[in-house]
Amino acid sequence: MNRFILFFIVAIFSGSPVFAQITSFNSPFGGDGVMSLRHEDAKIMRPIWEKMRDNNLVGVKEEWNNSKTGRSGSIEVLKNFTDEEGRKCKKMRYIFSRKGYEHTYTFMMDRCLISDGKWKFK
Repeated sequence: MNRFILFFIVAIFSGSPVFAQITSFNSPFGGDGVMSLRHEDAKIMRPIWEKMRDNNLVGVKEEWNNSKTGRSGSIEVLKNFTDEEGRKCKKMRYIFSRKGYEHTYTFMMDRCLISDGKWKFK
């Protein structure tokens, strides 16, 4: 997976101020493209992740929509598993789209619970 994409999604869900910086330059996530997610989009997505984090259901899919930015998408738990280090993990699918654009973007990533009690992207 493209390291920039991973960095972007980590910034969204960590609440990092870096999010504002990575959406401001010419990239798949900045400008006016489908992937130009905004901080207010992340605010909608974060509680969905928190809800999914706390259950063990596979196939759970939650959609989100921000009428202010025209962006929408979904977050889905594909699999719960234990990684090679014995950590509890979830394979997640993130789908992003934007009103007026025909393309959507799909990313699959693993998040694992580490020893400090936080979930990190693997």
